[in-house]
Amino acid sequence: MSWKTSEFFNCRPRKCQDIFGVIYAVGGWNTDLECHGIVETYHPSLGRWELSESMISKRSRIGVVALNGLLYAIGGFDGNSRLRTTEVYNPKTGKWATVASMICRRSAAGAAAYDGCLYVCGGFDGQTSLRTCEMYIPEQDTWKLISSLNEPRSAGGLVALNGRLYAIGGHNGLAVFSTVECYEKGGDLPKTLSPSSRFETDHQNSGIRQSPINVWYSVANMLHRRCRHGATAFRDRIIVAGGYDGASFLQSVEMFDPTTGPDRNGLHGQWTEISSLSVPRSRVGLAVTAGCLYAI
Repeated sequence: MSWKTSEFFNCRPRKCQDIFGVIYAVGGWNTDLECHGIVETYHPSLGRWELSESMISKRSRIGVVALNGLLYAIGGFDGNSRLRTTEVYNPKTGKWATVASMICRRSAAGAAAYDGCLYVCGGFDGQTSLRTCEMYIPEQDTWKLISSLNEPRSAGGLVALNGRLYAIGGHNGLAVFSTVECYEKGGDLPKTLSPSSRFETDHQNSGIRQSPINVWYSVANMLHRRCRHGATAFRDRIIVAGGYDGASFLQSVEMFDPTTGPDRNGLHGQWTEISSLSVPRSRVGLAVTAGCLYAI
């Protein structure tokens, strides 16, 4: 794998997703470090960025997920407070609309589409890094809490691959992680793990009772600690790129093979370092289209 530079976009959006072969860069900060709702689209066949319809709200540190031909913008920070609100964009109409708000306010959360639903995990509520996770059911326009992460993760990655969710890296406000957690809806835990509590009775600090669900379990650690990194599924593997290790911005890229293991610690999967980015990148977004991987 090798990387090459493509055209720059106009602003500094934080999150990117692909719909129908078009890459969307959504929200972020402008050059004056002000939050904005600007959306840009990149057409690989044309090799250029174009402005699209702006979001209803200004958002940075946002979760962006493509699901069923729609683009969802979830939570984030508007320059004053962390957000619970969610918007959805229909590329056929070119319009944004509001849908149900999350249960918790959060920015810098991991977000992914999994089993026909949206999932957000961790993040920051303005006071502390979060363990809580939520799922959005589009048909019901409803969010509900699921099993919490084992440790708080802000600015981590969340990737769905082959029927599992992976929460990757991030930080807790004090330390940057190399650890990775895995969640499988309705499945069995690996034989190396004891079937500990599959019930979360109380959402931390909320008193909200949750449904019976599976727990998160550990898989192989990354080779490097990182937060604010890009993460995506690519050719039945997970790719993480760039980020911040607590001291410097990162150029390194790692690939996760979930089929390997367990290792000597009983953890499944294996990380391998692959071709580095052309330059170090923090708060980078990864997008895949037409068999190519983009770091934005």
